Amino acid sequence: MARTIWLLFLLIGYSNASSQWVLTDLNKLNVQCIAKTPSSWLAGTAKGIFRSTNSGVHWEPTGLKTGYITSIISQGPYIFAVDGSEGIFCSTNEGSSWELACPLFEMRYLAAMDSTLFASSESRGIFFSINHGKSWTPLECPDPEVQTLLVKGDTLFAAGQRVFFTTDTGKIWTQTEEGFNGSYISQLITRNTTIFALTNDQGIFVTTDHGHHWSSTADPGFKITAITTTSKCLFAGIAGGVLLSSDDGSSWAGGPALPNNKIITVVAICDTNILAVTFSNYPSEDTNVGIWRLPLSQMPSFNAAVRGTDKGFVCEEASPNPFDKATTIHYSIERPGPVYITIANLLGQTIQTTITTETEIGEHAATISADNLPNGIYLLSLKAEGAVKSQKIIVSR
Repeated sequence: MARTIWLLFLLIGYSNASSQWVLTDLNKLNVQCIAKTPSSWLAGTAKGIFRSTNSGVHWEPTGLKTGYITSIISQGPYIFAVDGSEGIFCSTNEGSSWELACPLFEMRYLAAMDSTLFASSESRGIFFSINHGKSWTPLECPDPEVQTLLVKGDTLFAAGQRVFFTTDTGKIWTQTEEGFNGSYISQLITRNTTIFALTNDQGIFVTTDHGHHWSSTADPGFKITAITTTSKCLFAGIAGGVLLSSDDGSSWAGGPALPNNKIITVVAICDTNILAVTFSNYPSEDTNVGIWRLPLSQMPSFNAAVRGTDKGFVCEEASPNPFDKATTIHYSIERPGPVYITIANLLGQTIQTTITTETEIGEHAATISADNLPNGIYLLSLKAEGAVKSQKIIVSR
């Protein structure tokens, strides 16, 4: 009975605010991926790549107008995109123009670790490149059926029916002890020390010990088809809406419903907006297919999660890093007040300081420009609520 009431609550919560989701101008087209670059957001589609410079509100075509793009990643001044039938494409000008870096066929997913680029296939295993995608070398992997990749620090994770990880570019692999009930893993994401794995029919699994042991999260009563995370909340796409968890999947809350019951294949947090991608077998004939946008502020469960947690001042890692034009750091605060952002060199000399005097409670994003920063390593510090969070950033052109 309690489970029925909980599901009913979610559905009622959806129906109260269906008009809040807005279909963007990237519609009547299936979108496979959304990725952040130094100064914009890119969407990979069945007809090339589109770009947004205003948090997903408006999208326009880039220089790559053909191909079936399944993965996009930024690596310093380079942006790479996968077209399974053509190969790996590369852009050095935020997508205005692209060139075929290498005709590496049947690849599906990309990941980057410092200057090394990884590409995976569902049948050919993993390849890596150390020369910006111009040439690729097969990487020894215990399972050639790799569905997705994740880089966390110096560790590369590869997932199919199990998760494998390596810290030495594939010389030695460690296999997780548990399986995932025979399900394939379609997505791996990370937040701080936690890794989430989305399976195709068994929900979400979570690990907090670097992938050695996994446990399943709570079943929300709906099939989860896409996940993403912020510094505090886990988001899950289902048919017709997006769920939110502020306790790593132990419990779920509903949000506004989409005005249709389409399957959501991609969920992304684009600055202050949630982006949800709906799918159709006949997208050109379907007016409900494409990228939908909802301001985070219009998701009551998100606001409650931000107010209800007490984790203090939290910062994520700047991304991309290294960078050549700009990098973005996401942070959240529990109390309103000033936030000081300082960049110093390795001698401790302050180069620039930004002060946001009236920062509200919740999650925020700050963009750091490289315009006045020569190539090198810098210390980026954020100060709020009496605490200081610091990390190294690298400018590399």
